[in-house]
Amino acid sequence: GPEPFSGGAEALTGGWISLHEPQPLDAAALAFYADAWLPPVFSRLAVPLAAPTIDLTIHFRDPVAAAAVAPGEPVLGIFRSDFAADGMVEEDGELWSSDGVLLAHSRQLALLVPLGDV
Repeated sequence: GPEPFSGGAEALTGGWISLHEPQPLDAAALAFYADAWLPPVFSRLAVPLAAPTIDLTIHFRDPVAAAAVAPGEPVLGIFRSDFAADGMVEEDGELWSSDGVLLAHSRQLALLVPLGDV
């Protein structure tokens, strides 16, 4: 997607993510990944804002495949936002193994707050 705070045409971001200290890929690590990436709405904005999470739901799609991911192997996170209104933004996320298995799906609701108000 577009660079953060570039006023881009779409709210899309993602990349490969892993923990600094390799460990097995469990539910806690996937939950961390689901909320660790830059919010995709940042690509649409022209100025920085804070986006604290209000609600986060994670569906763990394939725990067996997640357990088979080698410690330290990165996971692909893809995050997009299709709706924002009244200072709130929805975000959908997907976490994929390197061999193309959907490990988890997330839905997040965040509040958009000017940085001076944080």
